[in-house]
Amino acid sequence: SPESWNSAPELIYRQDKCIRCAKCLKICPQTALKEKKQQIVIDRNKCQACGICAQECCSNALELIGKKTTVQELMTEIMADKNFYEQSRGGLTISGGEPMQQYDFTEKLLCAAKKNGLHTCLETSGYAAPEKFLKIIPLVDIFLFDFKEKNSRLHLRYTGKSNKLIQENLRLLDSIGAQIILRCPLIPGKNSNQQHYKNITCLCKSLKNLGRCDLLPFHNCADSMYRLLGKKNLMAEVSALSREKTEKISAAIKDPVFDQVFIN
Repeated sequence: SPESWNSAPELIYRQDKCIRCAKCLKICPQTALKEKKQQIVIDRNKCQACGICAQECCSNALELIGKKTTVQELMTEIMADKNFYEQSRGGLTISGGEPMQQYDFTEKLLCAAKKNGLHTCLETSGYAAPEKFLKIIPLVDIFLFDFKEKNSRLHLRYTGKSNKLIQENLRLLDSIGAQIILRCPLIPGKNSNQQHYKNITCLCKSLKNLGRCDLLPFHNCADSMYRLLGKKNLMAEVSALSREKTEKISAAIKDPVFDQVFIN
């Protein structure tokens, strides 16, 4: 999701809520807002996401997303639903973005969750220092670990990062006995091909502590958020994978040695 790319707060604009009162134009200290074709345009180079315009906007057309919080504040919100966790046998899942990018906060939040008896999951791309994973293993019941592409050259092209560290961390977690759910995004034109399916099968069979493999078929549900943030969706023309197609992929990945493959 594009709103998780930036770790700092960002300003969004909803044209359908705007009453064009122009108060935001006058109050912005950076003059980052202007009216064009009956809508507000945000100059992202000038905007410092101070939130003054959002506070002034009576129709909530302008909104600051992302906020600073403390572990205590977040735990108060989390524990309000403790009865639901107990009845559903659920718990806390820390997602992102990448939680390991804000490691200190993530570790403190996991510690607080464990002190309150919560089951914990951590969703991660695996791109972080191995010593950080080693430190939080006792605090995480299940790692939701992304597997995007085995081919190092393709992984670098698609994500901008090498997958060497990612694969090393996956093996490290498995060797220590961490419980893992492998999460495999399937992107048409990128990794939705027979070789990648074979690579998923081989990886699943090689991991000793893998609970299951979740397939995440591509969709474009985030397209509206790209527009709200003024960002270009480079995948806008890519069609979503159908349920029928995804079921065929699931069947291709399943193996007599490991058949716990599910579609999310």
